[in-house]
Amino acid sequence: MNYLQSTVKDVGCSDEELKKIIEHFDFELPAVYLEFLKLMGRQFGEVPEHLYKDLGWRNFDYAKENALRLIQHSGKPITLMPRDIVFWLDGYGFAFFNVLDGDNPPVYGFAKAQMADEFIKIANSFTIFIDNIRNNNNPLPKIVIHPVLFKELEGGTLTKEEFAKVNKINLELIPDNLIKMIDREYSGLEQRAAQMIAADFLNIKKNYSSTVVQGLESMLILADKNLNKLQSMYLTFAFNPHFNPQSLIDKLDRKNSLEENV
Repeated sequence: MNYLQSTVKDVGCSDEELKKIIEHFDFELPAVYLEFLKLMGRQFGEVPEHLYKDLGWRNFDYAKENALRLIQHSGKPITLMPRDIVFWLDGYGFAFFNVLDGDNPPVYGFAKAQMADEFIKIANSFTIFIDNIRNNNNPLPKIVIHPVLFKELEGGTLTKEEFAKVNKINLELIPDNLIKMIDREYSGLEQRAAQMIAADFLNIKKNYSSTVVQGLESMLILADKNLNKLQSMYLTFAFNPHFNPQSLIDKLDRKNSLEENV
């Protein structure tokens, strides 16, 4: 059965490389993954190198060790099983499948500073995962990042006390109308992440007392219910010591003005 379609720009592993990979494991690899290695294990079309370089013929033990280190670094109470194969890895996350889940297994992911305490199913099959990367270049699209924890982890590993601290949300910092706005526009883990962003933004920019609340409201409106946009603005603006929330207010005013003139 053919699971994947290759392009002229894909480069697969050699027969010798494929043989070494198969011999590395004392159990059979899924048919779809063997096909992937044969067709595109060395180069995955025009997908940026950092997305495909660890998909293929490198050291599997190294990948799994680093994946486990990433879990530990994030302080999550989960681990990988012996038959979990980590086939994609970068400094911020990884993807894996379990060989017991069939010839075209579902793919699970983990991201540094993710909100959830469990692995997230990011694709119902390996084939879908490959299609998503080829089309979207985003291997971990379904994982909600803990914005404050992400910021803290960038500075090094947290102690248990520090980890507990960044998980707390001081909702009293957030005005009632903005809490209702967040509750209306987000749900589940995304709602918790948006609350964290709001509280942390207000705390970081508290010296701008005359504009910080309106600046946060403008940021929420500009994000347009998209948590990725909200996180991006938060990480861009909140930690720039020269940033005044008035800039977000002005940005929203310009957007509204352009829309009125259309």
